[in-house]
Amino acid sequence: MKIEVNIPSKDEVLANGLEIHLAPKGESWLESSLGPHAKHQGVYVIHHAGVVKYVGKTDGQSMTFAVRLRRALQETAAHGCSRSSSLF
Repeated sequence: MKIEVNIPSKDEVLANGLEIHLAPKGESWLESSLGPHAKHQGVYVIHHAGVVKYVGKTDGQSMTFAVRLRRALQETAAHGCSRSSSLF
């Protein structure tokens, strides 16, 4: 048996990012911000200005990118940070 794993370079990952924004305090972050990626599951990379800030994963039937990122991208959950992040 042979198993091959292709790991994209950091540059490839950062080049394929999707810009998303934090929801200001008092506003809801919308799943629609992720477009067709909202229901996907897997590994995601949060980066800003070409620097990887966080790598995480979703798993289980109820944990999609939209659910996981909503928890991180509401301003109240992001400790007042108002910068944009990118998602791969």
